Amino acid sequence: MAFVNDYTALLAYLDSNSLRWNGMTDVGTSVVVTYSFVETANLPDPVDSAFDVSAYWSFSDVQRGYFRDVLAQYEAIAGVIFVEVTGEAMINVRGADVRGVGGWASMAQSTESYTSRGGFVNGVKNMEPGRYGYQLNLHELGHAMGLEHPHAEDTATLDPVLDTQDNSVMTYQIKSPYATDLAPFDKLAIAHLYGGVDQVAGWVVTLEDDGRISMRGSERGETMIAADRDTRVAAGDGDDMVFGREWNDTLIGGAGDDALSGSAGDDMLLGGAGNDEMLGGSGGDKLFGGIGNDQIDGAQDDDMIFGGAGHDVLMGGSGADLLRGGVGNDEMHGGAQADTLFGNDGDDTLFGDGSNDILVGGKGNDSIDGGGQSDLIFGGAGEDTLLGGIDGNDTIFGGAGADVIDGGAGWDEIYGDAGSDWLSGGSGGSDTLYGGAGNDTLVTVSGNDVLWGGDGADIFVFEPTIGYATVRVEDFTRGEDVLDYSHFAGTTWENVAQFNYNDGEGVLVYVDTDHPYLLLSNVASGALTQDDFIFG
Repeated sequence: MAFVNDYTALLAYLDSNSLRWNGMTDVGTSVVVTYSFVETANLPDPVDSAFDVSAYWSFSDVQRGYFRDVLAQYEAIAGVIFVEVTGEAMINVRGADVRGVGGWASMAQSTESYTSRGGFVNGVKNMEPGRYGYQLNLHELGHAMGLEHPHAEDTATLDPVLDTQDNSVMTYQIKSPYATDLAPFDKLAIAHLYGGVDQVAGWVVTLEDDGRISMRGSERGETMIAADRDTRVAAGDGDDMVFGREWNDTLIGGAGDDALSGSAGDDMLLGGAGNDEMLGGSGGDKLFGGIGNDQIDGAQDDDMIFGGAGHDVLMGGSGADLLRGGVGNDEMHGGAQADTLFGNDGDDTLFGDGSNDILVGGKGNDSIDGGGQSDLIFGGAGEDTLLGGIDGNDTIFGGAGADVIDGGAGWDEIYGDAGSDWLSGGSGGSDTLYGGAGNDTLVTVSGNDVLWGGDGADIFVFEPTIGYATVRVEDFTRGEDVLDYSHFAGTTWENVAQFNYNDGEGVLVYVDTDHPYLLLSNVASGALTQDDFIFG
């Protein structure tokens, strides 16, 4: 066994990284730790104890005062703020009539999604300074903060010569007079775990009447972590990191380039000014980027994400999410499940990804890709590029502006609306295309498509990939609209044949037996001339 000769022998996290109250981030990050005195009515049944307990008891007012004195010693050497609460807490304090041990405490433990709420038990009723009960509070609180016994045979074991009460209250080498203060190794270990007291200088931590905790940081850049209940954390100015826990937290970055992580729970994250990074975590979260170029990820569950001003990147993650881009050129990814994306102002890029999404570009020249399944897409104002996606039956509206719209795979319904638009049903499926106002180009690639040019001089383009499908043009206007066969090699006016369809309802046209049929509604047989066609 290799021995060490310093405080590292006390650090439980060296064997398991979660054995500290800041397990979701770097060692040395300051923490707010709640504690509670278990009242008589809430004491557990001693039968359930792993130790030989005959009875539990609640601390008296005098004993509570001595325990608070011990807490103050820890606060005096490290970036730790203790908050006394009612009900369950991170440290739950009680006494016990027990044989074989003086007391015990659960080790501190936390991860990105878990915060322990453990017991703290002192079996010695006389807890005044200089008595064993006071030293036992010092010792067991060390466990509750992430310190282990120096003689523990694991990653770092203290040299037995140094394993004394003079070096650490965590030792089993107890002697009289009993310790009334933390020893040098204890102070170094706690400061290593949670930083110095200067890290919490200027912090204001308040227990609100409704049981929530409010934390307000300083104006310097710092890392703040919520407590084990609904917590409001306001970091202030500076480049801050703010972490929630698995409760419903409100995290406020303030000015500066901040990083906010909600963890579990239904959280609200407000980045404020600056280029912020925000992660919702699990739970139905609300994330507001504010001013600046933000990167926001809702992660799990159904989230609401608002980019605010700036060029933002918004990601819904898993869950049915609502994303709003705000002012600026934003990039938005809906993620899994049925999402709703609003680009708002700016030249935005929207990706629906999987599931049946609603995507709205808003103002600006937007690029929208519905992704998988059946999407509803609105380009809005501006010259937009809209793609239905790899599968699904999509409905697409170009809106104002000269738009480029491709339905992609599936049976799509496409509306160019105002402006001179380019519309294609895409590959696979029989599509319906409405050009709307303006001089539009409507392209049929495959399937039995139905085309409506709308007002304006429209071009109906037919691709060789159509095969033997029948394409129907419902509002062809001679002298204004044209039929484009230029992509069919060797096709000329001499190949065109016209047949009356359904007693004058329209004309059935084909250029030769190897090309698709074209049905023109409300056009008489024989009325078409060479001027109505474009050939290659």
